[in-house]
Order: sequence, then C-alpha cells, then structure tokens
Amino acid sequence: MIKNRKQVSFSRMVVLVLLLVNAVILKIAFTGNSNWYWALVIFVPLLLLAFSNIRQKKHAILRNFPIIGYLRYFFESIRPEMRQYFFESDLDGKPFNRRQRSIVYQRKRVRIFSFRLNTKKPLKKRSRHVVLKT
Repeated sequence: MIKNRKQVSFSRMVVLVLLLVNAVILKIAFTGNSNWYWALVIFVPLLLLAFSNIRQKKHAILRNFPIIGYLRYFFESIRPEMRQYFFESDLDGKPFNRRQRSIVYQRKRVRIFSFRLNTKKPLKKRSRHVVLKT
C-alpha cells in the first residue's frame, strides 16, 4: 500500500492527455498517412487553450477544468431558454431562488450595491423646540 501517493489534478491530466494525443497524431502523420496533419488543427489549439486556462487567475473553473469549464459557461448562457421549456421557473428554487442568487453573483462581480445599508435620514436631528424652565 502506497501512503505518500500524490493526486494529479484534473487540469494537469487534461494537458497530459492532449499532449499524448498530439504526439500520437504527429507520429501517425509523420510515418504513415499525411492526412492526419489536419487533426492537429483541432488538437493543438485545444492544447494551447488548456495551457492558457491553467495560467490565468480570473476564473477558478477554467483553471481547474480547462476545456470542460467552457461547457459550463455555455450551458449557463442558454439556461433561461432551457428553464423556460423544460424546468421550473426562476422563483421556485429552495432555499434561494435563481433570481436572488443572480443578484448576489452580480453584486459580487461588479461590486455595485443597489441599496444603502444605512438609513437615509439623519439620526441626530436637531430639535427646534426650546424648553424653558418656569
């Protein structure tokens, strides 16, 4: 039993698989059929995209899942159409519905608050009444 076994991250596995696929395609194209060079048109940009996603710091999903992360963003962009025809409405979520969550995500990203957290009226209002001792 190996105790000090280190786990390989998913993003490094994707890069390793893409490197192996590119190497196999190059070997087949170089030794045999030259039509296999066209496959490199697909797999070399995928490899470069995976490298750039691992190095970027803005999106954790793209950093951890280099190619598959774009599928999440794609399905998130077509979510309203899918929900309209197949799933529940935006107000049916538990414990928070989708509309409340999207407001929180938007405020987190942009740091814009649509309401103030304090009162709009002054707390210490000066009184105009005069108290006289008699």
